Amino acid sequence: MISGKYFMTFLLVCAIAFSILTLNSTPVSAQTMIGQNSLAYNLDAIVKSPVNKANLIVFYTTACPVCEDFFNEFLKIEKKLPAGLEVHLIAMDSDMETVRKHALKKGFLSPVLHDPGRELARRYGGRTTPFLVMNDGSGKIQYTGGSLSADELIDMTGKLVQATGNDNKFTPLFKMAAPVKSPG
Repeated sequence: MISGKYFMTFLLVCAIAFSILTLNSTPVSAQTMIGQNSLAYNLDAIVKSPVNKANLIVFYTTACPVCEDFFNEFLKIEKKLPAGLEVHLIAMDSDMETVRKHALKKGFLSPVLHDPGRELARRYGGRTTPFLVMNDGSGKIQYTGGSLSADELIDMTGKLVQATGNDNKFTPLFKMAAPVKSPG
């Protein structure tokens, strides 16, 4: 039988270890990210055009019913989004095969990335899904938040593309995820 003294010491050591391990992974507040430089990620292997445009990043999970509702609307307007906007869908499911099947079933026009450890989402302050991030052409974050209606999404992305003019370069620094590719 473990004595109370040893048990309390054990609990204290576990609490300290847990605090140290999670210290660097604590998500920032999404709202504190507005106006800061966007977190870079490498999409060059997936998207042939340079990452120097205004962009919309959508973090999601395949099993989330709110994400499913969002994508039902998103797929209706995906072709109506403004020219000059890069769209990147980032699935946070742990199983790559689930992500691949979901992407193929939905028929996304935009590239789908895989962030199984949710590292990039945490760095952006995302705590729910879907979680949207909009960056201007210079790589500055202009919006972070949850799901938007189709009209709001078209309006906000249109203003973002128009305001930035996409003249500024954004150089990816953070390498992330692998693309979802169809077999064959």
